[in-house]
Parts: sequence; structure tokens; C-alpha cells
Amino acid sequence: METSFTQKKYTKLMLSIGCMFILLNCTFLSAQSIGFLMPKNKISAKIPFEYINNFIIIELSFNQSLPLKFVFDTGAENTLFTKREVLELFGYELGRKFTVLGSDMKTELTAYLVQKVHLSTDLLKAPSQDVLVLEEDYIDFEKFIGIQIHGIAAADLFKRYIVKIDYQQKEIQLYRKLPKKLSKYQKAPIVIERSKPYLNAPINIDGNVSFPAKLLIDTGADLGLLVNVKSDSSLNIPPNNLPCNIGIGLGGYLEGYLARVNALEIANYRFENLIGSFQNDTELANSISVSKRNGIVGNRILDRFTIIIDYLDEHIYLKGTKKWQKAYNYDKSGLTFILTGIRRRDFIIQQVIENSSADLAGLKRGDKLKRINATPSFLLSLSTLNHKLSRKVGKEIKLMIIRDGNLLKKKFKLKEII
Repeated sequence: METSFTQKKYTKLMLSIGCMFILLNCTFLSAQSIGFLMPKNKISAKIPFEYINNFIIIELSFNQSLPLKFVFDTGAENTLFTKREVLELFGYELGRKFTVLGSDMKTELTAYLVQKVHLSTDLLKAPSQDVLVLEEDYIDFEKFIGIQIHGIAAADLFKRYIVKIDYQQKEIQLYRKLPKKLSKYQKAPIVIERSKPYLNAPINIDGNVSFPAKLLIDTGADLGLLVNVKSDSSLNIPPNNLPCNIGIGLGGYLEGYLARVNALEIANYRFENLIGSFQNDTELANSISVSKRNGIVGNRILDRFTIIIDYLDEHIYLKGTKKWQKAYNYDKSGLTFILTGIRRRDFIIQQVIENSSADLAGLKRGDKLKRINATPSFLLSLSTLNHKLSRKVGKEIKLMIIRDGNLLKKKFKLKEII
């Protein structure tokens, strides 16, 4: 069955995945891709999830037989498979070919359309879903999450319902109608564009004038606030900033800056003195010009709430949890680790921020972790390691690492990096 793509040899679309951007600029879903269907005798359905390294991971049954893990992403329009071999194992044919721009906005990667895929949970079924599949696993989520991920579950699966995300109970609930007990929630209007929810939220970057920012509500983003500086001349990067990698992307890392933001307001909730990520990329600004968004609000802020996204009436409902006013937790070492090796058990330093405690202690990119304080690396998860590096200022960290076959010991104290 022919899809609704424009007739070009290659088409470019746009998906955001965590702080990742896959560029596409048309809707490729056929009429048969209607997303999840709920039994007629049910008014809601739950999907449990794992919350790992600030990613929501759900399990879906593929072809009613194989359980696969997906990142749940409200910031992505179309469901995507990263593991091409899974679809080929079940005899699916790769359809139309598409070019996909990497996170550098220049590198061309390849994706294919695959039609009539069956995805389901206990109660929900998407029996004839059109999806994209990457030619190679350019994302390699395992490096950043620690478990095998097979793709991204996007808005085309759940946008026909009212979606509740409960980070405390670790479950997503889809409703046909808005729940009645909402007295403890703050209500705010949103705009749904190409199935993605956008919120207007004032940002005060430097303590002077607030800017009415249009932010994508992105549960696929491992960050709090991302500001696209080139999206408006009123936005700027504070002078006290830190150049570094601010996210993962197709084919590489996203370069940008960390800096303090004076205030962010979402509904009646106000965040002060939080760390924001900033991008100063003209090509990226051009690529998102259709939505005219100014940035992203991601899981490091969203997980402080129970959230209801009403795709039907275009509103969001927020209820702050006990942690919503807690200090923003972040790395104080200057280190970023990834997982490598056959079993994804080797912790390798991917980034050392210049002039950070770790940098001054002599740690380098490529160093392999053997021990942190009294804990050997084989007893760690990436989440627990990051937690240890996000503790109080002044906490002493002792690392044992391997570099060029030599065992080295390094020591430093955690400090504010920005």
C-alpha cells in the first residue's frame, strides 16, 4: 500500500529522541497506522515502565511473541526501530529508503519504512503499525542506559488518548476520557503540532526580562531544560557557561553549553537557579523552524510531577511530587561515562570537562573504571555511578582506572562545575 510520502527519491523527516534529532519533514504514516487500540469494554489501560538514567523504558510485544524494550518519547512523532535485525528475523521487508541527518546536521544516515508491524501490551494493540527502522543502530542506547533497547515508542502509538505519566508509580496510563479527580493538579494549555505537545513557559535566563518560551514536552530527553538560542534574538547564553557535550545524538554527541538559568515557570510551578543546556546552532534552528520552538523540557524536570497530557483537548495537568522543590541533582565531577564491552559492563570515560575536578586530577577520555571508592565497577550500574558523582560538594572520590594497560589511582573532591 502506498504511503502518504511526498514523491522524492529521499525524504527528510524530523524526530527528537532524548536530546537526539532525526530530521524528517513530512508525515509518513499510512491510513492503517492508527496506533494503540483499547478493548471497547475498557476505559483505561496501564503500561508499567522502568526509569533508567532518566529514560522511560516500556516493554512491548512484537508480533505477539517477542518482548522488546522501547524508550517512551512524547517528543518523537513516529515509532522507530533501532535494531534492523529484529524486523528481518520475522521476514519484514524494508520499504522506502530515507536519508536521516545526524546530530551534526551534516552526516547523512539511512532509514527505511516498514509497514504493518504488530505491537501490543496486555490490553493495547497496534496491529498494523508503520514504523521506521535505522539501517544501523546509530544511537546505541546501551551505552547510556545499560540494557538493550530496540527502538522508540512515539506519539503515533498513544496520541489518540489522554496520557498520564506517573514517575513515582512507574506507570503510564491511557484514558478514553479525562479522569475526574484533578483538584490537586495545575492545568495549563498546550499546543499539539505533528502529534507533539508544546508548552508556553516563561524563562528568565539572566534575572532581567522573562521570555515566553515555546518548549517541547519531551519524555525522551535526558535533561531538564534545553534552550535553542538561535530560535529567537531575545535568547542568549549566559557569560558564565561551560562548553561540553549536552546530549546524545544520531552518529555523535550534541555540542553546547551548560549555564545557570534564573527561573523557569511551568503552570504555577517555579524553578529557580537551575542548570540549563544551551545550543547555539543555526542549522538546528533552521531545522526546527516549522514548530518555532525555543527549546525542550525533559525528564529531569518532568519527573518531579505526575503528568497528564490531554492530546484531545490540548491541555496538560501537573501535580508536584515531594521532590519537585528539591535541589537540581547533577554531576559534580566533570566526568561522563559510557558502557562498552560484550556485556556492557565496562565503564569508559567518554568526556572530561575542562578544569573540572576530574580534569585537574589527571583523568582522561578512554580511561576504564575498575573501582570507585570501595565499590568495584562490576557491582555498579550506570545510574548508581552517576549518583555517586552527583553527591555533596566536598565529597572525596577515589578512582582506580586502567589506562594503556596500566593500573592508576586518582583522587579528587566533588565541586560545582557551573
